[in-house]
Amino acid sequence: MPKIITHQEFESNIAKKFSGEYTIIGKYVRNNIPIQVKHNTCGEIFRTRPNDLMLGKGGCKKCKYAKFGKDKTKTHETFLAEVEALTSGEYQVLSKYDKNDIHVQMKHTTCGNEYPVTPVKFLSGRRCPDCNVGNMRPNFSKATQEISKYLDTNKVRYEREVTFKECRNIRVLPFDFMIYKGEDEFVLIEYDGKHHHISGGLISAKQLADTQHRDSVKTDFCAKHGINLYRIRYDQDHVQYLKRILKLNGIYQW
Repeated sequence: MPKIITHQEFESNIAKKFSGEYTIIGKYVRNNIPIQVKHNTCGEIFRTRPNDLMLGKGGCKKCKYAKFGKDKTKTHETFLAEVEALTSGEYQVLSKYDKNDIHVQMKHTTCGNEYPVTPVKFLSGRRCPDCNVGNMRPNFSKATQEISKYLDTNKVRYEREVTFKECRNIRVLPFDFMIYKGEDEFVLIEYDGKHHHISGGLISAKQLADTQHRDSVKTDFCAKHGINLYRIRYDQDHVQYLKRILKLNGIYQW
C-alpha cells in the first residue's frame, strides 16, 4: 500500500524534483485528487493530479503547447482535430490556422459568439468570453462565478473542474465543484445551464442529447462510487440552493 504523505511532504517533493518551477496552491489530499498548481515560469495556474505531476505527466499545458508550436509545424487539419477532440463540436474554427501564437477566429456554437483567440490559449483552456466571466477557465459561467464567490467569501474549501480518470465519455468529464467536508470527504456539485434541459435556437436536438448523455455518465459514476452529487438547475436560485447543500452536509452554518 502506498505511503500516505502530508501536504508539506508533497510540497517538499515537488520543490526538490522541479527546483522551484511549480508552486502548490491547493491543499494536497491524496495522489489521485486533483490539486491547483502554479507554473512559476509562465504564471499559468492549472489543475492536475499530484501523482501525474510527480511523474512528469501533469505539467503546464500552456508551455507544452507553446513548445509544440515552436518545435513542430502544425497543419490546419491538425488544429481542427485538436479542437474537435477537446470540445466535441462545441467550437468551430472559422479562419485558417497559421501558428500557435497567431489569432484564429472561433465560433462558440452554444451561444453563436464569434471571437479571436490564439490557438495556444484555446488549447490551454481559453473559451468563449461571452459565456465565461472574466475570460477565465472553461465553463466558468456567470452563475458558477457567483457560486465560487460565495464559497470564497465564506471560506469554504473547494476545487473547480475536478476530474476522475474513470469518469469519461470520449474524454474525461469534469465536475464543476468539489466541496470538502473534511480532509478526504467531499461532495460534488454540477451547475446545469439551460442548454442541459432545452433545445431550440442555437441548441440543436443532437447537442442537447449529447449534453444529457454526458450528464448521465457523471450521475451513474457518482452512484456507482457512492459519491454525493448535487445538480443545480438554471431556473433555481443557485446561491440559495448552494446554502441548502452546505447546511445539509454540515459544511457551513450561518
